[in-house]
Amino acid sequence: LVDLVLMANEDIARHKADRLVNGQEVTILRATGGGGGGGGSGASAGTELGGSVSAAEWLDGTWADVREGDVVRVDSHEAFPADLLLLRSSTGRECWVNTKPLDGETDMKLRLAPKVFESLLMDVDVGTDEGEAAAARALPALLRGKVLCEQPNNKINDTSAEVRLAGVPPALASEDNVLLRGCQLRNTDWILGLVLACGPDSKVGFRQGEPMNPSKPVLSDSVVNLNLLRQALLLVPLCLLGSTVNAIIIGNYDDGQPWYRETEARGFGQWFLNSLSYFLLCYSLIPISFYVTRNIIFSFGRYFMSHDLTMYDEEQDEPARVRTMVLLEQLGQVSHIFSDKTGTLTSNRMEFRRAVFGGVAYGCGDTAISRSLGKANDAPRRAAPLPPYAGTTAATRAFVSFEEAESDASIWDVLSADDADGAALRECLVALAVNHSVMLEQVGDAQIPSASSPDELAFVAAAEHFGLHFEARQTARGVVVLHDKARGERHEVQLLEAIAYSSDRKRMSVVVRLPPALVASIGGGCADRIYCKGADSVLFERLAPVAAAAKGQYGSQEALSDLLGEWAEVALRTLVWAKRELPELDEWRAKYREAFNNPSEVAAYKSGEPCLITQLQEQLESGLTLQGATAIEDKLQDGVPEILADLREAGTKIWMLTGDKVGTAKNIACACNILPQEADVLEITTETFPVLADVKTTKLLEVQQTLEASRPMPTRLARLGARLGVRSKLPRLPHEELHKQTAALDGEFPGLLEVRHALIAFQKKLSDQMKSEVSRLTASVNQANDQVAPDGNDVPCMVIDEKGIEYCATVCGEVLTAVSNSCRAVVACRARKDQKAQMLNMIKFGVPGSCCLAIGDGANDVAMIKAGHIGVGIIGKEGMEAVNNSDFAIGQFRFLRGLLLVHGRQNYRRYATFCYFMFYQSSTMVFSLFLYSLLCEASGALLYPYFIFDFFTVFYTPLALIVFSVSDQDVSKEESAHTPHLYSASIQRVYLTSSGFARWLSEAFYLAVLLAYLPAAAYGWPEKTHMGEHEDPAWSALSFTAYNAMVIVVLSRLALEVHSWTVLEVACWTLSILALVVTNLMFSYWYPVPFPTVPDSQWGEFNNILAIMYSQPAFWLCLVLIVFLALAPALILDWLHVDPTSPLRNALKAVASTRAAQALRRRTTEMQEVNEAWLSIPSAKQSAASRPNGEASVDEGGGRSVGGASAADAELGRGSSSKPVEYRPSLRPMSEVPVESKKTSFLRGKRKNKQRGFTFSQNDQSAKHVLGLATNEPKDLKV
Repeated sequence: LVDLVLMANEDIARHKADRLVNGQEVTILRATGGGGGGGGSGASAGTELGGSVSAAEWLDGTWADVREGDVVRVDSHEAFPADLLLLRSSTGRECWVNTKPLDGETDMKLRLAPKVFESLLMDVDVGTDEGEAAAARALPALLRGKVLCEQPNNKINDTSAEVRLAGVPPALASEDNVLLRGCQLRNTDWILGLVLACGPDSKVGFRQGEPMNPSKPVLSDSVVNLNLLRQALLLVPLCLLGSTVNAIIIGNYDDGQPWYRETEARGFGQWFLNSLSYFLLCYSLIPISFYVTRNIIFSFGRYFMSHDLTMYDEEQDEPARVRTMVLLEQLGQVSHIFSDKTGTLTSNRMEFRRAVFGGVAYGCGDTAISRSLGKANDAPRRAAPLPPYAGTTAATRAFVSFEEAESDASIWDVLSADDADGAALRECLVALAVNHSVMLEQVGDAQIPSASSPDELAFVAAAEHFGLHFEARQTARGVVVLHDKARGERHEVQLLEAIAYSSDRKRMSVVVRLPPALVASIGGGCADRIYCKGADSVLFERLAPVAAAAKGQYGSQEALSDLLGEWAEVALRTLVWAKRELPELDEWRAKYREAFNNPSEVAAYKSGEPCLITQLQEQLESGLTLQGATAIEDKLQDGVPEILADLREAGTKIWMLTGDKVGTAKNIACACNILPQEADVLEITTETFPVLADVKTTKLLEVQQTLEASRPMPTRLARLGARLGVRSKLPRLPHEELHKQTAALDGEFPGLLEVRHALIAFQKKLSDQMKSEVSRLTASVNQANDQVAPDGNDVPCMVIDEKGIEYCATVCGEVLTAVSNSCRAVVACRARKDQKAQMLNMIKFGVPGSCCLAIGDGANDVAMIKAGHIGVGIIGKEGMEAVNNSDFAIGQFRFLRGLLLVHGRQNYRRYATFCYFMFYQSSTMVFSLFLYSLLCEASGALLYPYFIFDFFTVFYTPLALIVFSVSDQDVSKEESAHTPHLYSASIQRVYLTSSGFARWLSEAFYLAVLLAYLPAAAYGWPEKTHMGEHEDPAWSALSFTAYNAMVIVVLSRLALEVHSWTVLEVACWTLSILALVVTNLMFSYWYPVPFPTVPDSQWGEFNNILAIMYSQPAFWLCLVLIVFLALAPALILDWLHVDPTSPLRNALKAVASTRAAQALRRRTTEMQEVNEAWLSIPSAKQSAASRPNGEASVDEGGGRSVGGASAADAELGRGSSSKPVEYRPSLRPMSEVPVESKKTSFLRGKRKNKQRGFTFSQNDQSAKHVLGLATNEPKDLKV
């Protein structure tokens, strides 16, 4: 009933929301004669236009009245009632759309009507009454034809349709021509649109084949389901035992049956019937109300979390959102956090800081990272006043923070010169001002720029600051208006083509035609040009060969690359800019337009397959001339270093996955406390191992496909476990095939051997550290210390880039999993969106017991968020894609403190007690019934009447249990938020375990023995005793005593688990006891039976029972004795652990008592996984055993050189290497910073001399001894 009410409440809320949406007004063009306007569903043959309509009129209707084929009018700031094909707007062919309700992006987007309608509807104008009437008469005749639409789907960024008008060649329509339902019309007075899909067929409403809330596995359910299965299996022996005992007892009667048995049935039939009766007696052993009560608790938990002011983002007016409430308790078990960087750890507020134009570097502004690293530029700043034309408007002022040093070249001097350098610099400003998608929205008297990426706002603001103002975008004409503030000139630049940015392309290009005056100001040349911006790794390979010497200090590609690396070291985001003159543009455009009008080419282009469109784009974006580079700063969000430091202290492992350069990522990671000061980092990137850059992705994909094809199929047991939610590792790849593919790669790229050498050296170091830590933890456990000794100074961490992920995951995935899981932090650089999900899945499926939380803010994080056990979306400037695919949404990264350390931990702890208690109360009742039945010759007699079953689970215990599960706190919220050690126990999952279930079930059985036998013994059963006027202790006396004692003990047992007694808790427990008293009065004095389903015989047994039992001293003695004996074990255990001085100290002591043992078990397991994983390296066993005489030497400086036919080469399946291989630590030591800043940094300096690598034994013949693994396994460890 309660679950039904909750579901009905959700349905009612959904109905109200639907009614509100469908009741919005809209103007519809409807036929008044000659036939209908709609031609059926857009999901089938298509949408008819006009048909046989001879006349039409405009009618006022609602969204619910809209049908496919209708023509509707939408005015400014109104929402679109359905998915519309744009026909005409007040400005002609284009309109502006705000898609924030759909994807959360605040910038306006341009939508265009198909060109086929431009001339056809040129004279249509519904801005006046006369024009509206004329349009109603003209449109039915003009719009005759059909629109062929795709099947309904939810791909909001992809639409395919074909317009077929009578007498006009067919024309394609794409997502740029469609106005999606729910979006808002902006900066346009009105539009006319043809309805393509409405209601559930629209993009936003389509949900066919997918659930409303896609479910994720709940990790705690595996423990709960296992114990539910045990309870179900326990029913079998109970039923068999009860029926067998009954058959034995009945068989001992001389007459064959007791006198009160009416039937004469005996044998197997009677035994089977008795088994069924025992099943009906004991089926409540499985708590039926478990999931209903859990949903109620989670509903309250969702409410309190979404109303927590500590997680309310005041700036965006966004509270925390709970989208998947069944994962509330899973927030308390997070072992790994996978985080994006931009917009997640950083604020996504860009400021233009530095640039390189014409080979000269400009700007010296410091960043927060450079200051924390001690790399701040202390040179005096230029104090000369800026030129009159310099500066920005109020709308763009926040996006520029440009400073110059007095000793450096000034960009203003070059801009004012009329030489070639000044012309080249002015053309760079043109590229900044036109190569973007920024829109201008008129708000009052000001124009407010908006863009899908804050980077573009920074570039437009920089161009304006240096004198070239982006003033207007006239989309109808395809023109961008630029204002040269220095010369007082305005230029109209024609935008001919735009090739948008994507995460795969990593670049954006625009093809423009410059006006003559602007061409003259930038040095002359061809008016048709392409301006391209993108990542240096992509653009450098598209530059034309330079014959002459590069001009300027940073004019060459090599010098500029080094400078970009320096900027990346201080966490500046860099882009490279290039250009090319296009004298033969018309020929290329003709081919490009023809390809875009080919449906098959468009389909291939959208699906990412090779096509002519991509080839033409590559052709145009080649042979570029380098213009320069820009650097912008994205500042860290407030509180990020502090929360990450606390999460690391709690034991959570942090992974940062970003598309930035290695240097930028490392320094951001240091500033965020992801890479600590004492980090010892293994770096597998193209910077440390250049050979990785030579290995093409397609080559590794071929190897990966070959290896996966050879992988054995999982066993039947593993497949069955997967269906039940039990995860298991995939079968290992065949050693022979792995060796074959690795050897082939080594033959083509010999330098790959160095990568595996570095991995082996780092693995050995990890094994040694794990061995010493196991010894330390063993000593800590044996000495019964409350606190674990501190970790060593070296914290293992890993930095890996796109190529490193591709190679290591392909040939040594198990190794990468084991080593990365043993690291406290991992930074993945240049990672693609699919690699983010790949790295998460590597831990999710490769590390048993892991709980992975993925957090991000953009569409490129969606795959990672969906893959995680828990997905968290940041409500920010990158749209709502991440939020819409997440389980939880927060406004700032620092709100993870409340999400995990407070709500997550408390929910998990309370949920564990809730699960235990649900099994405890149901088992108590069933065990007592079963034991009492055995006392009654196993006849199946009931100790309690039927109505007690319902009263017990509806009135007596649920209120107290729900209040406890929602509000109990072992420590205050402030202490929980700032005491990360408390979270360690949650990560180790010590709260909800099978042993905990066993302890509670043993208590339930013990209580059942007392309930079944102690009242009978106290009342002298089976002998007759004198109880006042009532000589025989009736069944009602035993039942009354037993169920009263059961309710009191069960409530008292739950009360022992309460840590924070408030008025609410006291009131709920009081009401529960009052419910027992009231029902006792009702049983005793309310007669006849008030409930038709209750047997009169059972209710009558309790007539006047209250007066009888309350007057008997034996009843009170028995009640007190049962309560005391039942609670004694729990009281003794609690007394042994009580620390009355402080709840916080009590909680910390409880965590510390298990932390050493848990850490020992975890590190031992990790060490074994690392050791076992390395045995899977190609030819490890054979080569190591067959070549025991090689030796790898370790130098004093930390490098490792290998010469001759070393054992390392042998173990990796390689022969001798003529080139010494050196293992280089990737990060230098970091200097100390003030404690209050909590930021880490790198400092160029010397490391302590530490041994790296390992020495092979010449005498040990076994593979484990050769690999240095034989001594790593702990022996005789007793916890």
